[in-house]
Amino acid sequence: MASLAGSTVSPSVAAATISLAAITNTLVKLCIAYVLGTKEFGNRMALILLPTTAVGLAILLLFQKLL
Repeated sequence: MASLAGSTVSPSVAAATISLAAITNTLVKLCIAYVLGTKEFGNRMALILLPTTAVGLAILLLFQKLL
């Protein structure tokens, strides 16, 4: 996406796609933490990863509204 930005796709579409991929990656890591780790470990990871995901989504939505 980064290499296609500006030529094949618009920069805003490329940024949104990269952001969604990062958010999805973070949520998958949280699921892995719950499945392979203990419940306590999953909960501790959720305290870190869920706010990070929420901020990422909020910024993505704000970015889309501005363009």
